[in-house]
Amino acid sequence: LFPQEPGRYTLQAELHSEFGLETSTKPVHVFPQLRVPAPFQVATIGLSEETREFLASCGIECRPFTGESNNKSRVLVVGEGQSRMKVFASLRSAVSEFARGGGSIVLLEPEFGVDDNEVLVIDDDVQIEMKRREDRDKGGYDSYVFMEDPSHPIWEGIAQEHLFLFNGALGGEIISQHDVMLKSPHAVMARCGLNLGVVALAEAPLGSGRVLVSRLQTRGRLGSNRDSQSLFDRRIDPVARQYLVNLLWYASNGQNNKRTFSFDEIQDKSAS
Repeated sequence: LFPQEPGRYTLQAELHSEFGLETSTKPVHVFPQLRVPAPFQVATIGLSEETREFLASCGIECRPFTGESNNKSRVLVVGEGQSRMKVFASLRSAVSEFARGGGSIVLLEPEFGVDDNEVLVIDDDVQIEMKRREDRDKGGYDSYVFMEDPSHPIWEGIAQEHLFLFNGALGGEIISQHDVMLKSPHAVMARCGLNLGVVALAEAPLGSGRVLVSRLQTRGRLGSNRDSQSLFDRRIDPVARQYLVNLLWYASNGQNNKRTFSFDEIQDKSAS
């Protein structure tokens, strides 16, 4: 039986035998209930049923993005890989206008489905290069994510150690085998990979709004109806759930929240 009180614990397994006592310890985190802000609305393009159902359970209403200027949503959420699809291309000018007018565009795992090298054009001022890596010498996926600024609103209720525990244990895959580079001034909000050279979360200005590129894989970690018993299957993940809620809340209230760095600073840092 695990403790009911949220916090960090140590789980110790003991093996008693005629040869003595052997022990093995692992960190265990008991998380509080999901922290959900006041209800708000987001516009969507290609959002999965799992994500829509999860957001609805949090009081976050999802409305399909049609490009109409009277849309009340301040956030446009684009599902995994959907920014590469025809429906997004047909709405690209409306998407650009949405951001330039002060809206936030959240791209969830835009590299999903990229097998080679592609450039995603959000606007003439924001382009994203996505390239799949081979990584034969060091494994393909990244498990640990490191936040740039722990005080940023996106990390509310999330400690650095929690970003090592996706899928309920140390070492769960969370960032895909891709390099994703924003070809415009941007702020990096989380990193991963060797020498922390892989962008996990970034924000770029676009007009009066912004584009948030989120690579953390929330697919399969949000819903409650999981039937598979496979050891390595994705499961409900309290860190991924809290992260997505925080991300969208920040995007919807970004003008009132601080940014991690000024974009001028990031442009200089990226150049170096």
